[in-house]
Amino acid sequence: MTEDRSYFDNPDGTSRRHYSAEVICFTKYFLIDSMAVYGAAMPDPEGVRHVLPPDASPEDLGSAIRDALDRSRFIPPSHPEFSKLFKERRAEELVDAYDAELMRLAGVKTKASLYRGAKGGYVTFWPDHNEIQVHVAARRKGRYFWSNKGDPVGKRTIPADASAGELGEAYLAALAESGQVS
Repeated sequence: MTEDRSYFDNPDGTSRRHYSAEVICFTKYFLIDSMAVYGAAMPDPEGVRHVLPPDASPEDLGSAIRDALDRSRFIPPSHPEFSKLFKERRAEELVDAYDAELMRLAGVKTKASLYRGAKGGYVTFWPDHNEIQVHVAARRKGRYFWSNKGDPVGKRTIPADASAGELGEAYLAALAESGQVS
């Protein structure tokens, strides 16, 4: 059985493209990764990663987010790399390696210490709508779970041509709005 992904299609049958960056706020740093996107966002092995201090200015934060968006890719099922990125990689091994790298960057020894108080989400550029959407949620207790729909979530939508400072301010406003659940 194949998965129905028609909700990503335009009326003419072409795929609706979008580009995404994951932005996580840990207590010791901001982590910004470009994504390989098709229905689900995955860190792009050919993308970019930025690590910024927790007191980074909105301008610096927005510049890093914009760079990650510019370097993210939209890889549909027809692309030769789709299987390599979405089917051949073992999720558990990837997540464990990802968490180990994040713990090293934070200087902590446990995942509980790393994720305590963390908030994260996605910044997505939608060329069809010429807008950037920011979605931030707090970390849920338990492994790999961000908050549910009933929890406070920060959302912002800004024009695609917004300045780096405006993008950083939008992310920080959504971050402040997202609440605390962990």
